[in-house]
Amino acid sequence: MIIKTISTAFLCFLALFSLPASATGKIVVYEETTLNAGADSVWNAIGGFGEINTWYPIIKSVDLTGSNVDAGSTRVLTLENGAQITEVLVDHDDANRSYSYVIQKAPLPTKNYYSKIRVIPAGNNRCKVVWSSTFDANGVDDAAAYEAVRGIYTGGFAALHDRFK
Repeated sequence: MIIKTISTAFLCFLALFSLPASATGKIVVYEETTLNAGADSVWNAIGGFGEINTWYPIIKSVDLTGSNVDAGSTRVLTLENGAQITEVLVDHDDANRSYSYVIQKAPLPTKNYYSKIRVIPAGNNRCKVVWSSTFDANGVDDAAAYEAVRGIYTGGFAALHDRFK
């Protein structure tokens, strides 16, 4: 238990210091999960910036301006309840199976939101998916903003576990 706690704390530390200077928020969310699938297979499923609706369950549609890989591309996510989230791609790196983005507009209790998602090989046809972010709370306390974002990540991970059983 102590080793797991130390490892988790160390990973959060690394996540915080691996974010670019443009990541200005003071709240850090770091979540990871291990899937029983190869990193390439998982990246093929989640690596397209404009294709998040193919794996994240509550996203009804995506309107992509630009491409799946070019910085500055914008995706407008329409959720099942009709709410919309506008996100801009900051960086896309197929070689390292990662991309980062910022939220321009969303019905979330956040501002200054910067996020990165990556897929890391974990051997034996397994991989880790890491989703991390920095942001500030907006209209709620830090704990509520943290839980809102954490819930988004764990919901996506649940869908990936269902897909890669």
